[in-house]
Amino acid sequence: MRFRMRQITRNPAVEQTASSRWLAPAAECDRYGSSAHTEGPYRMITPREKAAAGLRVGDSFGTSRALTHDDLVRFADISRDYNPVHFDHRFAKARKFTGPVCHGLLAASLVTELGGQIGWLASRMSFRFKRPVYVGDTVTCTFEITAIDENGRAQATATLMNQDGITVIEAEIGGVVPGEVERRILREMLSEGDPTNMLAHRPRPNHLSGDP
Repeated sequence: MRFRMRQITRNPAVEQTASSRWLAPAAECDRYGSSAHTEGPYRMITPREKAAAGLRVGDSFGTSRALTHDDLVRFADISRDYNPVHFDHRFAKARKFTGPVCHGLLAASLVTELGGQIGWLASRMSFRFKRPVYVGDTVTCTFEITAIDENGRAQATATLMNQDGITVIEAEIGGVVPGEVERRILREMLSEGDPTNMLAHRPRPNHLSGDP
């Protein structure tokens, strides 16, 4: 019997960087790695554990991040995008913004954060930048798998909203989900503590709660 995993209630204003975790029925938990911890008849599951068990159409994942000035500067240094709309108040206001705006691809990197957690190999990404994102905004991204064919080629949609619930970016993503060999390797990685996954080693927020 299939089940739809339930996302844990989140407070994006508090949690700056952490991929969502899920509650799955205990009867299904053998499909997931041993690192998940028990929550009554349910067990907490990370996106990577879900990917190791096998992704399905309808699976969705979320993350929230507060974007800082340091994030903007580091992204500019890496991308070499020093457009004055990101740094100069006069130029930004001439563009009808209230101040310098974050790079669109900096905000959109929440999509790649989630894709990385589930081992998604991207083949295309299409973004619609609908509203500006300013330094200090908290952006929440929801990533949902909408199609997977017999060869593992998949499609997904992503919606990014700011702290006011306003959609700032919409995305459509194509790619390939982990196959049998990759899922086996993901399970091995999880059994080793997932050492190359820096998000797995961040302190877990203590405000997460769930009501299955």
